[in-house]
Amino acid sequence: MMSSLKLSCEIFKQPPLSTVWGIKEIMLDDEGFHPCGTVKMAPEIQGGCVNHRLQVYGTKNLRVVDASVFPVIPSGNINAPTTMVAWE
Repeated sequence: MMSSLKLSCEIFKQPPLSTVWGIKEIMLDDEGFHPCGTVKMAPEIQGGCVNHRLQVYGTKNLRVVDASVFPVIPSGNINAPTTMVAWE
């Protein structure tokens, strides 16, 4: 899958696609492409986005219920752990 995405990025950077769509650079690497770990769970003063109950700072009655709060990518299917987060 990663090889296909990298090849697609290279194709999009070539003329005429790059000139028509204005694509200059597409950042995609093995470490930067992931479905989780994008929301930091920490105190707000430490740069966190959500608390230990997954409540979003600065909002009322809004929680994160997806894989973005996982600190690492699960080794198996991501559906089961995401369902458990949403169940909370």
